[in-house]
Amino acid sequence: MFKPLLATTALVGSMLFLVPGAQAFDWDGPYVGGVVGVVNSTGTIDWTFSNFEFPGDPVTGTFEFSGLGALAGVTAGINFRLDDKLLVGIEGDASAAWLKNSGSIGEGEFFVGEFEEELRSLLTLRGRFGVLTNNDNTLFYVTGGLAGGNVKASAFLADEFSEDEPEAASMSGFVVGIIGGVGVEHAIKQNLTVKAEVLGYSLGSLDGTGYAGKGDSTATYNPAGIILRTGINFHF
Repeated sequence: MFKPLLATTALVGSMLFLVPGAQAFDWDGPYVGGVVGVVNSTGTIDWTFSNFEFPGDPVTGTFEFSGLGALAGVTAGINFRLDDKLLVGIEGDASAAWLKNSGSIGEGEFFVGEFEEELRSLLTLRGRFGVLTNNDNTLFYVTGGLAGGNVKASAFLADEFSEDEPEAASMSGFVVGIIGGVGVEHAIKQNLTVKAEVLGYSLGSLDGTGYAGKGDSTATYNPAGIILRTGINFHF
């Protein structure tokens, strides 16, 4: 279901920049707006399985997630014109996210693993630095700063020869990390701009402990992803 959304987001973002620019657009000052887009997970879970009956080196591995989700939210920021062509600013946004992925592994014949992740929300606070072109109607910029997200994950490792009931290592909470990327914003009429940007984020890790039937299981979830989104801003 997310492939059509990805194509639509890219198409809308590109079409918006074909709209003629506003004349004498004033970039200085505050603005508010909204964003919508897709997020591709690049998160991982580092897992460990220790068997009580065979002490020694534990079995370890890393599971890599992949899959698309959606996000939508609101934006607020402020711009400061440095000179004729340079601009700096501060921007923050809060988005609801709908990203769920799962997968499994089979290690030989003695245990299997099942993994899940979920991103429920994403907040960012970033600086922006850009260059104005096209009669000052178009801004190309780089952006970076802090990100925080409400995430959830689990790692279920089960010993296939155990009669005990395994318990998954579960992890959830709000974690903080970094985000950065590039974008372009274009004035389409007085006080109104549209934008498209690509962002990469990496959030703080979460640890969990479970029981695999004949030994402990531990997991560390590392949420990360790439965002492609478009937005519209109203400048005061």
